[in-house]
Amino acid sequence: MGSHKLVPEMSVTLEIRVERASKTFHPGDIVKGVVAVTSKSALKHEGLDLHFDGLVTTHKNQALMDNLALAYSASKPSVLLSSCTPLLAAGKLAVGTTEFPFSTELRSGTGLQLEETYHGVHVIASYVLKCELKRSLLQQNIVKTEEIYVEKNKDKPKKEDKPKEHQFEITNATITNNFAHKAEIPKFSIKGCFNSLVCPLSSPPLWPPDCGGVPDPHH
Repeated sequence: MGSHKLVPEMSVTLEIRVERASKTFHPGDIVKGVVAVTSKSALKHEGLDLHFDGLVTTHKNQALMDNLALAYSASKPSVLLSSCTPLLAAGKLAVGTTEFPFSTELRSGTGLQLEETYHGVHVIASYVLKCELKRSLLQQNIVKTEEIYVEKNKDKPKKEDKPKEHQFEITNATITNNFAHKAEIPKFSIKGCFNSLVCPLSSPPLWPPDCGGVPDPHH
């Protein structure tokens, strides 16, 4: 019978608790919270730091690879903000759970404008809090990350920029997919109205639709 090597349980756990439950902030807001450190023993460490980084990263694709200069620039993330706050000096952790409060401003320190959080296929804009408990050279640091979300303040629309409404109607006759037996598609009619064809994700453009079902005499 083969022997099984027991993996020792982690004696220290880190947790980042953001004060705002939604974890959503606007540029200029103060991000507050605590880093909770739970230790089962008096563990020696080299300090506890909190990093706050905002990056815009592009992913390489075939079009980029065909242009080496463009691929090189796309592989380097744009740093929107980067800070490091020491929370605890080197020493020994007390047994139990200890909380370390933090407060940091959501403001660019690189001269670049903050972008809204975005996770796309080729572009990612993200803001991450990372606490790191540093160990000796022969031991691995203990790391915990937590993403927060950035939204920009909405500008009040000008009168001349007032969006136009766009009405729509979907019926069984407008279905363009190829069906073997279109006669089997139930008759239906769905009407609605978009406030605008361009809108932020936080403001749904669709009004409650007026759904008028047309009964099918064969069903």
